[in-house]
This record gives sequence, C-alpha cells and structure tokens, in this order.
Amino acid sequence: PLGPFLEERFQLPVYINNDANLYVLGEYIFGFLPWVNNRIREEGGSKVFKNLVGLTLGSGFGCGIMIDGQLNTGDNSNGGELWLMRNRLFPDLCTDASVGNEKVRRFYAEYSGSEPEKIPDAQGIFKIAGGELPGDKVAAKKAFSTMGQIIGDAIANTSVLIDGMVVIGGGLSGAHKFFMPAVMEELNGSIFHLDGAQFPRIAQRAFFLDDDESIKQFSRGKSKQLGIPFSNKKISYDAMQRIGLGISRLGASRAISLGAYVFAVSRT
Repeated sequence: PLGPFLEERFQLPVYINNDANLYVLGEYIFGFLPWVNNRIREEGGSKVFKNLVGLTLGSGFGCGIMIDGQLNTGDNSNGGELWLMRNRLFPDLCTDASVGNEKVRRFYAEYSGSEPEKIPDAQGIFKIAGGELPGDKVAAKKAFSTMGQIIGDAIANTSVLIDGMVVIGGGLSGAHKFFMPAVMEELNGSIFHLDGAQFPRIAQRAFFLDDDESIKQFSRGKSKQLGIPFSNKKISYDAMQRIGLGISRLGASRAISLGAYVFAVSRT
C-alpha cells in the first residue's frame, strides 16, 4: 500500500498513477491537443477535437487515453494497455515485443547480419540511418520502418474504438522521420473482407500534423452547406472524417510532470 504508506510518513495526500496516463493528461491540457485546436482556428476551421491517445516510445510501448476530458483508466486500472495488442508482423508476440529501444537493435542486427553485442543503441542506429555514423544505412532505416508498421497497426486498432487524435512522445519519438512513413501507410492503407471487398484500414483519414501542408489541409477539412428539409435554413457540415497524429509539443518528461500536477489537483 504505497499511497497510504507515504501519506502516513509525510502527512500529505498522495495520489498514484502510471507515466503513460499522466503523459496523455499533460498533453491533453497543456500540449498537443490545445496546439491542434488552436491551429484549426488559425486556419479558419471549426472542428474541435476532444479525444486523445498518448503513446510513449522508449524502453517499451506505453499508452494513455483521454476521452472527452476524462482519463480512461478502466475498471481495473488497465485502460490503454496497448502493448498487449497482437503484433502485426509476429502474431504470436505482443506489440511491445517489437517497439522500443532494444527491439530496434534486434531488427538492425537481423537486417544487417551483425552480431547483437556489436550493435549500437537506438540513438546510434538513428545516426546510422541518417548517415551520421558508419554502418548499414538500409538496415537501420528498415529497422525503424518495421517498428513503424507495427505501431501503425496498433494505432489503427485503437482508432476504431477511440475516435481521436494521437500524440507520440518518449525517447524514440525523435526518430519519427524514419518510422512515421510506415505508420501513416498502415493507417491510410486498406483491409479486405471475405468476398474480396476492399475498405480503408480505418474509417477516418489520418494526417501527420508535423508536416505544414498536412496540418493546413487537416485544419480546413471539407466544409459543406446542407439544406434542412422543409426549411429555408442551412447548416454547416464538415464532411472530412479525420484524425491527426503528431509528436509531443512538451516532451514526455514535462508532459508527465504537468499531468501529475493536474491529476493531484483534481483529487484534492
């Protein structure tokens, strides 16, 4: 009973939550979500987003979910356990088995044919992919792309349930230029039915909002005027179903700290 123990020891109220939940809470109140909604207004759009999935990429794959202003912890504090989703490329494994620093190293070792003990850390592989360090540049890019495909599938599965924005943070988020193309290809790809019918992978169109042209198109949407039957009145309707993905505006550590503050204040 850590909370009651600390309360007894310091004679102060104590509240405990996990880092991914606090991260998404910080991004929801102070970071990514207000930034997106402000950009939409600046571009003349009217849509307001209220749901946010926060992903952390570091040693593993963390997730927190905000739905209409409420942190989704679930009945057993197990809301957002995205790491346990089935792995897109390795169905006997969980998603976490292919997302994180050590997993990028393993992919690079496999694709480059190098001995695992001689492989640099994920930061080193990032520099190899960018040509800053010697090594197998093709294998380095493929390692990040493989991880991106698996992340994209996990986001797609989440998006059919949580119709909202996605913010990505953590140490590996800095390598987004090497894994986000695979994420977006997965989200905006196709899926099939038994009769061969082809559908979009998710109901919404996904945009990567760290690209300036993408966020402009995302913000403006597709506004239409609809006439109300048996009336001369019209209403404005945004016909573009969409979600946006982007990199943390705060950094994971700051977002977690701010989320912890909000969480504690909300309980007092």
